[in-house]
Amino acid sequence: MARIVDLTLPLGPHNPRVQFEPFRRIEVDGWTITKVTFDTHAGTHLDAPSHQVPNAPTLDGVDIAKCVGPAFLCDLRHVRPHEQIEPEDFAPRADRFDVVALPLRLTGRDGSPTRAVAIVRSPGESGSA
Repeated sequence: MARIVDLTLPLGPHNPRVQFEPFRRIEVDGWTITKVTFDTHAGTHLDAPSHQVPNAPTLDGVDIAKCVGPAFLCDLRHVRPHEQIEPEDFAPRADRFDVVALPLRLTGRDGSPTRAVAIVRSPGESGSA
């Protein structure tokens, strides 16, 4: 049975890549505004091919429709950080690659042993994977 899976990684004070600081205070300015600072890899985001490949398309050249649709999970937690993800690492789910579906990679690299990420190509993934 199909189901919708929300892969949102919220921004918040629990994330060390996100900083909150008062910008305006009600006592001084008559209203409260909080300044939020974060890098482009904090929370849910989409990397452009140009993030890792010289002269590759930027996000405005990416078809966002390819980020929505059927998906299947590839458990890659056995690949240690800084090791290349190779085609054989996907072998246990090879039967799913003939289906038009987005592979979700479960790597544990974000500190979560259970959060899957939908990525077309990740850091540490070999060009052939």
